[in-house]
Order: sequence, then structure tokens, then C-alpha cells
Amino acid sequence: MSPFNSGMNHWQRQWLTSAPNPLPQPRIGSMTRQASGNMRMGFAGVTGTLYAVEASTDLLHCEMIGQTTEQPDGTFQFEDVSSGKFSSRFYRIVVQQ
Repeated sequence: MSPFNSGMNHWQRQWLTSAPNPLPQPRIGSMTRQASGNMRMGFAGVTGTLYAVEASTDLLHCEMIGQTTEQPDGTFQFEDVSSGKFSSRFYRIVVQQ
């Protein structure tokens, strides 16, 4: 099975930026479709850091779609409530300055 064919109607992938940053670049560790159709992602990050989620449908233009929520165990989560509107969507996590 191709890594681009997960069997879902809508697939999402993460892409990483190469911009210099003193904090480690977070990587999406989990991504699951909820019963509602929303995509939920989780990742490990630096405690107390604010992270934004950006999304794109073409990898050329991206927009900030929200901020992540830090969990008590030090991980971070974000749920994309608009993911069902797109046939495909790419995500990246960025440190908010």
C-alpha cells in the first residue's frame, strides 16, 4: 500500500519547514480521523511552548488554522474541525514567536 493511500477519503500529510529555530522542530506523532470526520493530531513538544498548526491543500500556500493544546502529560493535540471540507490537506506545526 502506498504511503499516500491510507484508505481514507481524505488524507493528510505533514511537511516540515527548514527555517532555523532554536527549539526542536516538532513532528506529528499521531493522526486519526474522529467519528465526526475531524482529524486529530498529536505530537511531543517543549513544555510551555506555543505551537500553531498551519494547513495547505497545495504545499505552496498555507494558512494558520489554530493553536495546539498542551496536555497534562506534556504532549500536544490539535483537532482540525474543517478537514472534511477538503479532499486532501497537508499540515505542519510551527513554534509561535
